[in-house]
Amino acid sequence: MILNDHFINVEIYNKNITKDTTLIFTHGLGEYSKSYVEVAEFFENNGFQAIIYDIRGHGKSEGKRGYIKSYNDFIDDLDSLVRYAYKTTKKVFLVGHSMGGLITNLYQSLNNNVDGVIITASPTTYLQNIQKLRYFPRFLLNKKKFKTNFYDEKLVHDNNYVVDGYDLTQFYFKLINEMLFKGIAKLNKNMHNFNRKVLLIYSKNDKLGPVSYGKHFYDNINSEDKELFILENSKHNLFNDIEKEVVFNKMIDWIEERLWKNMY
Repeated sequence: MILNDHFINVEIYNKNITKDTTLIFTHGLGEYSKSYVEVAEFFENNGFQAIIYDIRGHGKSEGKRGYIKSYNDFIDDLDSLVRYAYKTTKKVFLVGHSMGGLITNLYQSLNNNVDGVIITASPTTYLQNIQKLRYFPRFLLNKKKFKTNFYDEKLVHDNNYVVDGYDLTQFYFKLINEMLFKGIAKLNKNMHNFNRKVLLIYSKNDKLGPVSYGKHFYDNINSEDKELFILENSKHNLFNDIEKEVVFNKMIDWIEERLWKNMY
């Protein structure tokens, strides 16, 4: 699909739409849409339209690998997908994981134009181990590259991930600068504008996206319908870890409850 003059790899699951509702999934750093096929098929089998895509510079999408000129490029691409989804279904919910959750929260805090948001294991404030760089001339580091560790023990319990040619093996500090510094600053400035229905899913056992991020967001948004759902055992990749069925079922129950309320 061409979005904002760039090819963005988009996969649409809609073999049996009965709920007239779309879910748009935005993935995290390094990974791409292949990690979301199972959850997309789950929602498709339950009557929803599910859209998974590769953000710029990731997976099969265009863009310099592991690089982004501005965090606004991610937001603009998501906006194009939201507008597409509203042409095909009446309701649209956004789902964002990790850095994809940051993209989703940034988008929604600036637009407030979808029916609901689900965020999993996403940073909502500066990461403790790098926040001192806020006061450093970070542009000097923008060309520095970092390797992606898909076998980090903090990701899942039983890591049988198979790295292929579309996985992002390295990324530029420029991407970190745009998302985890400029993006976080923008989110914190606009967090109070976030007023949509939101489900936040975090785990006590996640060292990369701890529960404190969820609590920070929950406490600072103005949504009247917000829930912080805390898992006990999962690590960071909640859609692929030992409590994934709990996550899937919690998501669908939460969405269907809100769809049902809107009917009466």
